[in-house]
Amino acid sequence: QRFAALEEENRRLRDMRARTTGIAEKVLVATILNVDLDPFRHRVLLDKGAVDGVFRGQAVLDGEGIFGQVTKVNAATAEVILISDAEHAIPVQSNRSGLRTIAVGTGDLNTLSLPFVTVESDLKPGDLLLSSGLGGVFPPGYPVAQVSRVKRSGGTFAVVEARPTAGLDRARDVLLVWFTPPPPSEPAVAT
Repeated sequence: QRFAALEEENRRLRDMRARTTGIAEKVLVATILNVDLDPFRHRVLLDKGAVDGVFRGQAVLDGEGIFGQVTKVNAATAEVILISDAEHAIPVQSNRSGLRTIAVGTGDLNTLSLPFVTVESDLKPGDLLLSSGLGGVFPPGYPVAQVSRVKRSGGTFAVVEARPTAGLDRARDVLLVWFTPPPPSEPAVAT
């Protein structure tokens, strides 16, 4: 029984590492020590910290998608804000249409909101949202969420919700990622 559990854990860690190949220069597996039980704060405490090179703002992934971002670093631990926290926002891009927008936490582990999608935007349920890499915090092209609801009404903006791909309420281990952000694109110069 215990051996089977260890085998499963090792397989998950190998899968997590494999999915960051080509995205990350360096990854470090961290274990979740504690979960903030406040329903309005989606934070976890990891068993890695400054002595491991962890830094504030660092991207945190699991095997399925973007998990969150380091907000506080102590010597041996780090606090992470989950992408579902109402104070978190992440630049995303639709894998199908290329539409770029922002996904915002709602305080619900299963729902992100996309408040800046106009009613005429090309986005539909089932679309996979990937990290765009804009802002330089998260590696580009990593899964964030899948669009679950698009409601277009009379206003300028549609009501769009998406379900995070990461196991925000299931993960025991996560990956801290070091990657080189893409250089900012050069502005076009009129001649």
